[in-house]
Amino acid sequence: MTPKGYAIALLIILLWTALPLISVFASATVAAHYGCVLHEGDAHPCLIGGWDAGGTLYGMFVMGWLSLFTLPSGLALLLLWLVAVLAQAAQWAWRRRG
Repeated sequence: MTPKGYAIALLIILLWTALPLISVFASATVAAHYGCVLHEGDAHPCLIGGWDAGGTLYGMFVMGWLSLFTLPSGLALLLLWLVAVLAQAAQWAWRRRG
């Protein structure tokens, strides 16, 4: 794999790991900005520009529970990525030596 391929793989792993938490922070920020009630118990009305975004914000907020899966799996994928990078670096060094 090329260095660019490793960088793309790392980006995908980091997005996989962090996306549920980014969703939680984004929904909490929007709800706080518009003065809406947001918690994981129930969706509450939240008017943004005449549109009720309460259900959408609620869905984004409870997406945080998915991080119970994505954080450990992302860590495992990150460790596998690191092993692959180190193995590739060792192979490149071995080829340079002769």
